[in-house]
Amino acid sequence: MRLKEQVCQVTGAGSGIGRAITQCFAKKGATVVAVDVDVDAVKTTQEKITIAGGICHSLSVDVSQEDEVKGAIATTVERFGQRNVLHNNAGISLLKPVTETTEADFDRLLGVNLKGVFFGCKLAIPYML
Repeated sequence: MRLKEQVCQVTGAGSGIGRAITQCFAKKGATVVAVDVDVDAVKTTQEKITIAGGICHSLSVDVSQEDEVKGAIATTVERFGQRNVLHNNAGISLLKPVTETTEADFDRLLGVNLKGVFFGCKLAIPYML
């Protein structure tokens, strides 16, 4: 994996797989933009990468909101001059029975898990072409 001098943006980077991916990318020499709706969690990811000697910038973004995704991409390109990799990792699950799931719960699930990936691809591809 050749990531030296590449700018990699990872959604859902505040914990779990997203945090692990950002750390892996940074170890491979990438500049990482860690994105998560949880500002404290994504700041922790940034700190862990920075302490390990990597380059990381964190952004608090709700990937279900197109304007926020657009802003994150613009910020990344403005700050680093490029954006080479998008890892659409953000995802949520519902931890209650379907009979107790509200329409708002389901809309949030679709917003993050489907619209978030769509917005990331739609808005990132023009910078990657």
